[in-house]
Amino acid sequence: ACLGFLILQQRDAVTATIFDDRPRETFQRTDSLGKVHQLCTQLTKFTPGRPGNLRACLQDYAARLSARGIVVVISDLLDEPADLLQALRRLSLTRSEVIVFQVLDHEEITFPLEGNIRFIGLEDDSRLQTNPADLRKSYLAAFNEHQKAVRRACEQCGVHYTLCDTSRPLAEALTGYLAFRAKAG
Repeated sequence: ACLGFLILQQRDAVTATIFDDRPRETFQRTDSLGKVHQLCTQLTKFTPGRPGNLRACLQDYAARLSARGIVVVISDLLDEPADLLQALRRLSLTRSEVIVFQVLDHEEITFPLEGNIRFIGLEDDSRLQTNPADLRKSYLAAFNEHQKAVRRACEQCGVHYTLCDTSRPLAEALTGYLAFRAKAG
């Protein structure tokens, strides 16, 4: 939403697509502040319901792009890094500038959980009752390897990558990106 308002201030147009395993809602290209406000309202109403398919959705989006622009991907990126690489390569072919904001909860990044906990899947009905301390070391090792692969995929495709920790103010991530843009010219 903040990016939409920043884009409008630069006198550019905004479009957005919300997806999980397929595009769910597309907001047509607009340069209207009111329409971007409607987009923000709709974003707050969207709830995940199905496992995501980032590769298929981004490849579909790339195929429908009719003009160069800035493509902003906001996702947890908890997909296979090879699939992400394929999708980013396809987006790169459009000659658009691609920016990735990976949004993760602080607990996903640090796994500080203690005690006996029941994990419930957000995208399916899976459940796991366990003591996180038993999983912490292997979880963090797998998570860190995944993060390295995600960053590598972005680097290989010339994509600007920013990790957004939900425990930190959004302004930090946006400021970091804007500083990068200012340097890149």
